[in-house]
Amino acid sequence: MGEEQTVPDASEFESWLYAFLFMLTLSVMALAIRFFFEPVFNTAFEICIFYIPTGILFVIVLRVRAQQSGYS
Repeated sequence: MGEEQTVPDASEFESWLYAFLFMLTLSVMALAIRFFFEPVFNTAFEICIFYIPTGILFVIVLRVRAQQSGYS
């Protein structure tokens, strides 16, 4: 019925932020390797393993931050 939304605490936000930063680092490394050296991974694999999860984590970080601020 009426689901109650709780405001995420700072540690939850930090966990999502660290996950996003980790994936962002891996994505940048994969992109740099692709441009400066021989591609290591297949393009579809790279997109599915690095870029899509990084985008999803970015959206999650924005939503958790908005919930903390009270904008959601």
